[in-house]
Parts: sequence; structure tokens; C-alpha cells
Amino acid sequence: MDPRCLSSSSELDGLQVRCMELHVYAPGGGLADPKHFDGGSVVTVDIMLEDTFTKGGFRTPEGDDGEMVEHRFELGDALVFPSGKYHGVDAVASGCRKVKVYEERACRPTRGASDIFALRAHERRVRVAYSQGVA
Repeated sequence: MDPRCLSSSSELDGLQVRCMELHVYAPGGGLADPKHFDGGSVVTVDIMLEDTFTKGGFRTPEGDDGEMVEHRFELGDALVFPSGKYHGVDAVASGCRKVKVYEERACRPTRGASDIFALRAHERRVRVAYSQGVA
């Protein structure tokens, strides 16, 4: 085993799972609150389990004007983002949208939320929804 795997120098080593949820949206379902964030957590990971739906896009505010931007999110993809970032889901028009959501919290003090952005997505199917406009 690589000895670096045994060290606890990373701020990410101080995280533990806070909750795991299955979000299922049928037609009309979504998350419309423009100020929604995952309170009590540091990092959120959404994994698309079923994408047999229309509409239902994942959006976050981006840029200086905070315009809500849709992020591509397909079957098998994961979105990794700071839990304090505002985000939402457009209403599903048809079909079923299933997403597994993992949230992690700090189990020891961290130097600051910016250190968490050391996350690196090494898998081709992982897309990171992040911008400097963290809420």
C-alpha cells in the first residue's frame, strides 16, 4: 500500500458521511428554491442512477450575476461540489429522475472551506460543478 494513503495530512481525511439519500423525482418534482444548500455538510456528491426523464436539470448560480446554469448530468455521472453552494433541480416534465446523494461533514476542524476544493476528479465520468461563486 502506498504510505501516502496512511497519512492524515489532507483536509479531506477529516470528513465523514453525514447522510446518504435517494432522491426520486416524478413529473412535476424538482428543487425550485434558488437559495437551497446542504447545510451541515462540507462536500456533496450526487450520482445519477436513472435518467429516463425530460427537463429536471441540475443548476447552480454562476458568474458575477449569479445566473442559474444547467450542468450536464447523465446516467453514471457524479457531481461533486461544496455543500454550501446554492443549487437546484428543474421540475421533471416526464419520466423518472433518481439520484443518490452523499453529504460529508467535517469531523475535526478544517482550515477553511477553500481547502476542500483540493478535490480531484480522476474518473472520466465525474463532472465537477464548481465555480468561484460559492454561496
